Amino acid sequence: MNKSGVTLAAFTATLAASSLACNLGVPGATIAPEARSETAIARTVEARLALTASAAEATGTQVPPISTATPLEPATVTLEPTEAHTATPSIPMISVSLNTNCRKGPGRSYDFLGALLIGETEEVVALSTVPNYWYITNPDQPGEFCYLWGEYATVVGNTEALPQFTPLPSPTPTLTPTPSNTPTPSNTPTPTFTP
Repeated sequence: MNKSGVTLAAFTATLAASSLACNLGVPGATIAPEARSETAIARTVEARLALTASAAEATGTQVPPISTATPLEPATVTLEPTEAHTATPSIPMISVSLNTNCRKGPGRSYDFLGALLIGETEEVVALSTVPNYWYITNPDQPGEFCYLWGEYATVVGNTEALPQFTPLPSPTPTLTPTPSNTPTPSNTPTPTFTP
């Protein structure tokens, strides 16, 4: 018989003996449920040891000793709060709480170039010399710039190093002739009545 056959036979014999031993009882004796569990565990360990010993005997190997170490207590981990740091972007960024127009200059008299909408962010390129306006990248035309009113704006980042831009002069309105209802003199004689 080869080694695996001997091992299988030893295992089968041990398993059969364990099964029979579990069914043997002492007439009239009752075992508490906790004791039954402990007894079943002890018998399982004994069966495993017997199987290992018989397999080792058949193959001529030495059986390693069984560890009798006591279980360690679970480690206690203490968490300590750490200071939370929020990263500040190196490039100043701007967002708005209300959709805001972006114009050619700081004010309503300048042409409309785009709009910064709620949820969008754009880069702040410069400070305006006109209070409460920012010179930013145009959200609607990449590569272009515009002035944004700061009333609903929130800027995140360091703006101290930004240059200041002086806006172009405000556009002068072009005069469009308006029709008037002024009578114009004519060369046609008006009849006059003489008595």
